[in-house]
Amino acid sequence: MADRIVAANWKMNKLKREVDIFMDQFCKILRDLNYDNLEIVISPPYLYLERVISYRDINSCNFYLGAQDVSSFRGFGAYTGEISSKQLKDVGCKYVIVGHSERRQLLNEDESTVRAKIVSALEAELVPIVCVGETGEERKNGETEKVVSVQLDSVISVAKSNGYNSLVVAYEPVWAIGTGVTPTCEEIEKVHLFIKELLKDALGKEFPVLYGGSVKPENSGSLIEIANVDGFLVGGASLSVKSFIDIVNSVARR
Repeated sequence: MADRIVAANWKMNKLKREVDIFMDQFCKILRDLNYDNLEIVISPPYLYLERVISYRDINSCNFYLGAQDVSSFRGFGAYTGEISSKQLKDVGCKYVIVGHSERRQLLNEDESTVRAKIVSALEAELVPIVCVGETGEERKNGETEKVVSVQLDSVISVAKSNGYNSLVVAYEPVWAIGTGVTPTCEEIEKVHLFIKELLKDALGKEFPVLYGGSVKPENSGSLIEIANVDGFLVGGASLSVKSFIDIVNSVARR
């Protein structure tokens, strides 16, 4: 796992033809670029995981495959509609996004569910990208660190009890996702430092901490200069090849 990571989260977007157009253009550009100690992750909808990874294999395109979620049920079984960590690993995934605020809010995922998903991912040797972040109301009430600390308890408890140490945290303030609004550089730096110190104190080592929430080419250059920001989890801007490559290049130039 590299020190810097830029992960695309396509969410529930794109049809087959759009996936093909994106990946064809993306791989043509990526073949001519050489990134040192930087991993690029593409996380499409489940339906297109194998379609996306086929472009890497055919074109020797240097990126990794990520899933947007994983079942909290481990192994295999009668869990209609669920996708297991072993199945994700089997189709070529290296990363999986866990605990995204949209799943916490829209699908009522609680900390016990997030914890189970982290365990499932790590058992299959997937690297979880664990999302944490506060709502606008929690930020207004000065509860950012309290909320993030509770969310990180799942990461810490799993890592301590199982001895795993391959994970990534993505700080995504809920109020900034898809709004076009980002926290100040000082706010981001403070929260990222808090996350890194909390994890290091609890687990004895540092982990990459990504920023997510209205990341776009116009602000990625300044955001990546913030101390303790190790890359990005990119939503809407990752749907455009040009926008996503511009963001990747801003991280590579750091």
